[in-house]
Amino acid sequence: MGIYERDYERASGGGFGGGSFDKGGFGSWSTNAKLLVAIGVVYAAQLLFTPWFSELFGLHGGWYREPWRVFELLTYGFLHSERDLKHILFNAIAIFFFGRAIEMRYGSREYLWIFLSAVVFSGAVWSIANIAEGSPNALLVGASGGISALLLLFALNFPRQQVLIWGVLPVPAWLLAVLFIGMDVMGAVNRSGNVAYTAHLGGALFGFLYFKFGWRLTDLVGDGLKIPSFKRRPKLRVHREEPEPQANADDLKVDEILEKIQRHGQDSLTSKERKTLERASQRYKQRRP
Repeated sequence: MGIYERDYERASGGGFGGGSFDKGGFGSWSTNAKLLVAIGVVYAAQLLFTPWFSELFGLHGGWYREPWRVFELLTYGFLHSERDLKHILFNAIAIFFFGRAIEMRYGSREYLWIFLSAVVFSGAVWSIANIAEGSPNALLVGASGGISALLLLFALNFPRQQVLIWGVLPVPAWLLAVLFIGMDVMGAVNRSGNVAYTAHLGGALFGFLYFKFGWRLTDLVGDGLKIPSFKRRPKLRVHREEPEPQANADDLKVDEILEKIQRHGQDSLTSKERKTLERASQRYKQRRP
């Protein structure tokens, strides 16, 4: 279905329907790469613990009736259809390319907040539309709401950047965004299939608002959220300061000796004064790093 597959929604109990990876280790990977790993790990858990894992963390149409399930507004974005590998595959490809560009544009922490906020926002939009349609038993999984925000931000920041559809057809980013939004609008109006078009439109709306109003999410939340780096820290080294040489008679006489040299020349120094200068010179050399 082009650059990425669509989010899936289904009735509970029914079948589903329609970064860089641095070699320095996980701690040095980009946020985008860590996000892809997280999605992959969650998908593996889905396959191992199907179907209850998806039922527990997917977004239910009637979650608002049990407010403690508000976490579903975020967790559903990391789930994908266990029965359709294309769902996670195309979403991962889209995150890899668009997410990498957005992370480079806005920075790692801001990118993380953009993606997570878009997932929550698009889930909320889908929930409202679901209430209006009277479908409380629907279940939503998929990252496409967040991806829609990334796609629109990419198009707004780099409108003339060429993007390959199906890997062969080059189109400018702005046209790609228009095509996908148009498809989502038609799908939402016609209510065709089991695709969560309203979630995609919610994500696109979030991306537009973010760009239009110049939001900076990290300014609002501070250091409240970071993906752990698990980076191996360097070993602590104890630095012991060498004790400062105590001021002695030689130090006090150095200025006087230098002043004497300036007035009368070096030949006027006594042997004792010469030895004082030599000792002071050795101490100064030892103090140098």
